[in-house]
Amino acid sequence: MKEYTNETLVSLACEARENAYCPYSGIAVGAALVTESGELFLGANAENAAFGPSICAERAAFAAALEARGIWPEMVDGGHVVLICTAQDG
Repeated sequence: MKEYTNETLVSLACEARENAYCPYSGIAVGAALVTESGELFLGANAENAAFGPSICAERAAFAAALEARGIWPEMVDGGHVVLICTAQDG
């Protein structure tokens, strides 16, 4: 199992933040999610003019895990996940 330091996770979340689409708020957010088994998933926020269809970075990371595994991470790992987010204003 691969382990990540908090510093590494913050760095990865900052890298993920580069993929954010935030023309309305100007606040880019990145997330790094690590499952108990050491799998890493990244996400970034994506805004929509209607705001309802927008997705936060945390949900994007969970969606990446769902897409890769076909199930939610907590259903496999007993609910133990680490999620670190970083934000940067425009």
